[in-house]
Amino acid sequence: MRAALAALTKGCLGALSLWCAALGLLLATAAIAACSFAAGWCYGEHRRSRAALESVVAGLAARGEFVGVAPAPADPGSTNPDLAANAEKLRGLARSCAIGRKWPKCRELLGGRLARVGWRSDAAPSHNGGLAWVDVACQLEMAFEVLEDVHAILDAGRCGPATAVDEAIDRAIVPWLAWSAMESLHDLDSAGAIREIARIRRLADRHSHIPSLDAQLWRCALLKSAIRLSWEVLQTPALDGKTLEALATLWAEDQPLAGISETLRRERSIGIGAFAALVRSMETDAGWRTRLCELGSAMAERRDAVGWIGEATAWMRYGLWRVLWADEELACFLSSLQIVIDHIDGNASKLSWSGIRGAWATAESSLAGRSNRMGLDRLIIGSVGLNGGRAACQVILEYEAERRMLLIDIARCRYDLDHGDTPADLGQLVPAYLPRIPLDPMDGMPLRYRLDPCGGPILYSVGPDCRDDNGSPEKPDSQPAAALSHGRDMVWPIADFPRSVE
Repeated sequence: MRAALAALTKGCLGALSLWCAALGLLLATAAIAACSFAAGWCYGEHRRSRAALESVVAGLAARGEFVGVAPAPADPGSTNPDLAANAEKLRGLARSCAIGRKWPKCRELLGGRLARVGWRSDAAPSHNGGLAWVDVACQLEMAFEVLEDVHAILDAGRCGPATAVDEAIDRAIVPWLAWSAMESLHDLDSAGAIREIARIRRLADRHSHIPSLDAQLWRCALLKSAIRLSWEVLQTPALDGKTLEALATLWAEDQPLAGISETLRRERSIGIGAFAALVRSMETDAGWRTRLCELGSAMAERRDAVGWIGEATAWMRYGLWRVLWADEELACFLSSLQIVIDHIDGNASKLSWSGIRGAWATAESSLAGRSNRMGLDRLIIGSVGLNGGRAACQVILEYEAERRMLLIDIARCRYDLDHGDTPADLGQLVPAYLPRIPLDPMDGMPLRYRLDPCGGPILYSVGPDCRDDNGSPEKPDSQPAAALSHGRDMVWPIADFPRSVE
């Protein structure tokens, strides 16, 4: 009996061993097959992604588009050491004088006019940090001596083209030029204010040759400050036709979007390099070690298994995206951005924000519809700045709308001087004061102009939403707008244009 039971047990164990061996072999075969399938699928996805990128690059190359990697421009330093040195002096004097914050009092102290306002040194109020007003006046006199050197450089055209570091120079110089312009207006010297505005324009135009969105945005920021100073000129009494004609000549010509397509091409090349660096960031041993340490720290902080799995899954998904779909994402970006470049090149003579916005919307929808892999949708947009180009185009066209409305306002003032009345429509300004009715850069239609019931002019652009709200300066939440582009429409002039420049 025992022998039979032992034989039965031995047979069962042998059968179980055979069954386990068979099951193990089956599982190993399945695992090998699954790994082979996954490897083949990954290889196929990688090849498909690479083929998509090669196809897009070949198509762009056939059209003469350069789709190479361009390094970020090196910083060569300022092209004008004298201008840089004067800017550094003005920067220090601005801190001493608290330029802008003490404008009403300092204005009376400028130019040796202390006796005129009855100021006495023993009654001088204290400035911030214990600096007396007499010291402020001395610092201001020093600042305007430095400013005379800046004037000489700008008026002689010796400022040279701008570089990346010159934005800091502009930040130091422009407030003083604006302050000098306001001082001229305080003395009813419109011609002196216009000279300062022209100098700000020269500083701004130094950046026009730089194929960079940042440089173009900074140029528009400088020009917008000059536009606001020009508006101040129009508010001064005793304006004459010669002053208005000089101001109109100063703003007559500008093509802010002339090089925007080349700028986008340059940004595209720099973006490709940045994207390639992002893809390669996990290929080095140091990069892997750093990320594994970060993952280990995160897992140590999260004691639950779910947290560990979540962190590990995130890194695995990033690794899969980098290996399998990064090329396809880049191909989507290139083809999407080319939609915008083609629109700008094809509509160079009649660009408007409504058309450019439509092209950007098409590009973004194309990118969003094709770049949703493993939950990593739109990752590339943050890498190469597709949204940055869209915002830059909007800001540039907003500046152009302000410039054209300024020209209309100047023409209206000239008409008023000649006829003693306000024109009822823009057609009365053509061709004596304007060569043609300026178009609204927002929607491509003529800028809106009418008279209110009291006979006052209302001039506006439809604004970035490209919808005519009948010249409403309020924001959609019914609050007053703080800038031209913040209301339902861009209304000229807004009530809070600065009477003093800070």
